Amino acid sequence: NGIVIEDNVVYDNWAQNLYVSDVRNAIIQRNMIYNTPGNLVGNRRAPFTMADERSDKPRSSSNRVINNFVFNAAFCAFCWTIVPGSGLDHALIANNTIVDGEFKTGPNSIASHVTNNLVIGTVSVPTASGLTFSHNLWAIHGLPGPDPQVPAR
Repeated sequence: NGIVIEDNVVYDNWAQNLYVSDVRNAIIQRNMIYNTPGNLVGNRRAPFTMADERSDKPRSSSNRVINNFVFNAAFCAFCWTIVPGSGLDHALIANNTIVDGEFKTGPNSIASHVTNNLVIGTVSVPTASGLTFSHNLWAIHGLPGPDPQVPAR
């Protein structure tokens, strides 16, 4: 509860570059998370992931992911989770830059916001009634414009 992960440079790890699980009130900010092009890991293998793994712990909630830079890697915000029904819960994902990577979320969200992010790459967001989007720029294949997978809100 209440952890701060900030000002780190994390890259080319085999499993996850940054993995945040089963945490409440975390601030994840000003981190550079990337995979160097051509490395053995591959560009989608070691993402920045948020999920819940333990059903005996309180579910993740009230986390803030702000001002991070993700390059040649994915940012998976509860795009999978081991704990059924968990997802973004009162989360804020804001002012992040994702270049040559992916931004994806899962279907479960409660009062969460994705705002002021720049994503140049792939976006995959299922319809989730508790997830709002505002002032994001999705640039797919280097061309600005909305991704057809992103629900209009």
